[in-house]
Amino acid sequence: MAQPESSKLVHIHISKKAGLVEFSPSKELVVHHVSDNGTKTRKLATSLKNVLYAEIVSGNILKIATLARQKSSHRLVIVEGEIRGPDTAETAQVWVDELMKSAYGDVSPRRRFKVFVNPAGGQGKGVHLFEKRVKPILLAAHGEVDAVVTTHAKHATELARECELNFDALLTVSGDGLVFEVLNGFRDRPDAPKAFALPDGFDVALAALNAIKGQRMPYDLCSFTQDGKTSISFLSQAIGLMADLDLGTENMRWMGDARFIAGFLRGVAANKACGMTLSIRVANRDKAQMVEALHQFKANPKAATAPPAIENWEKAIAPRYAQDDVNSSDWFTFDKPVLYV
Repeated sequence: MAQPESSKLVHIHISKKAGLVEFSPSKELVVHHVSDNGTKTRKLATSLKNVLYAEIVSGNILKIATLARQKSSHRLVIVEGEIRGPDTAETAQVWVDELMKSAYGDVSPRRRFKVFVNPAGGQGKGVHLFEKRVKPILLAAHGEVDAVVTTHAKHATELARECELNFDALLTVSGDGLVFEVLNGFRDRPDAPKAFALPDGFDVALAALNAIKGQRMPYDLCSFTQDGKTSISFLSQAIGLMADLDLGTENMRWMGDARFIAGFLRGVAANKACGMTLSIRVANRDKAQMVEALHQFKANPKAATAPPAIENWEKAIAPRYAQDDVNSSDWFTFDKPVLYV
C-alpha cells in the first residue's frame, strides 16, 4: 500500500499574522493563517503546476508568485511573508528549492520570450490584454520579455523571417491569423528547422502558464500551393462557404464570434456553390481497421517532448503528392459543385 506524501512546511508572518505555507511534492500549494491556539484557516490552495516562482528576498522575506483559480479563470497572486521560527532564512531557502523543483520538474525556469501583439486582436484590446494580463505573469515567473506590437498585415511574417532566434518561446497575442503569419515567416528562413523547433503560443493566464512551463512537442502542419506559392497552414483550409463567412465578415469584428453565425446564415441564404474537382489520397478505406488502429494508439501512447529531426527540410515542406496519378486506386476524385470544403 502506497504511503501518503508528507507535506513540506515553512512558517511565515502574513500581514503581521502567523502563517504557514505547505506543499505536497505532486499535488498542491496551500497557504494558511494560524490562530493563537494553533488552528489553521486555509486562505489559498492551488496546484503546483500553477506556481510560477518562489524566492527569498530582502534576507528573510518569502515571496511566491502563483496562479489561482477565480471563478472560471485564473489570476496572478503574490504571497509575501516574513520568515518566523522555527524556520530561518537557511531552512526556508531549502524549502524554496524543493518547491521550485516540484513545480517545474525537468523544465528550466526563467525563460526568454519573444511576443508579437496584434493591437486589433481581442476586439481591439490586444495591447491592453497583453500589458494587464499576460506580461505580469511572464515577469512574475522571472521571464525575459521582448514584445513587439504589429503595425500592418503580414508584419509578423516579416518579423519571424528576420528576427534572431535568441529566445526560448514565441508567443502571439491575437487570433490564429498571427500564428499563420509567424509559421510562414519561419518557413521562409534559411534556418527554418531551428525556427520550427521553438514552441509558439481560452484562459489567458493558463496560456501564459503553458508558455512558461510547457514542454516542446511535435505539431502537424500542412502545406498548400496556390498560384505557384506554397504556404504553411496549422488549423484548417477552407474553400467556399466556410472561407467566405470568415473573410466576408472582417468588417463585423465588433460583433465578436457572433459574426461567424451571421456570415454562415448569409452564405446559406445565398446558396453559392463552388465548381471544383477534388482528389483525395485515401490512407485507409476500412473503418474497422481505422478503429483498431485508434485502439492500439490509445493502448500504447507515446509521449513526445521534442520535435523529430528533419534531415531534408525542403523535401519536408514541399507538396508531397503533387506528381501522383490521381486516377490510381489510391485516390478518390469528387467532381460536383459544393458549398464548401
